[in-house]
Amino acid sequence: MRKTHLAAVALVAAMALGTPAAGINVLSSSGNTVVYLAQPFWDLEFENPLVGNETVMGHLVIEWRDADYDPADPNPYDDWSVSDPANIDGNANEIWMRQPGQSIWTTATVPSTIVSIHLVGDNNDGIAQVMVDGNEVARLDMGTTGTSQTALILVKGLPNAPHTPSK
Repeated sequence: MRKTHLAAVALVAAMALGTPAAGINVLSSSGNTVVYLAQPFWDLEFENPLVGNETVMGHLVIEWRDADYDPADPNPYDDWSVSDPANIDGNANEIWMRQPGQSIWTTATVPSTIVSIHLVGDNNDGIAQVMVDGNEVARLDMGTTGTSQTALILVKGLPNAPHTPSK
């Protein structure tokens, strides 16, 4: 069974089977998107409420849409919605999509011209199609061998408005 992890989205947010590579592979990205691989996990994981000095690649984080999973919580996916609640789970820091066709999304409440999406891939992950406001901004093969690896997708040049990242 394949799964794709999503750590969360900071504002400054499809799966398929495949053979894991040595690390995450960027298959495509839009012209206003930069993908950074292998950033330290704890440099990309924040908690609400924000302290006020959190940054992503030098950009101040003004809103954090946390993608945590807690089945005991009335809202088990924290700040996110999921397409298949019976089959999407995770842990205290991630939401896991385990089947092709599953998706998750959130909508920011604060206007911004930059969105960052934080992902974690490991040996049982597939293809991640990352969307912002309904447009594909990146497609990554998240399958890795060995230890898990992070991907930070930074999307710039967006209209100054609340945005809807999805995966």
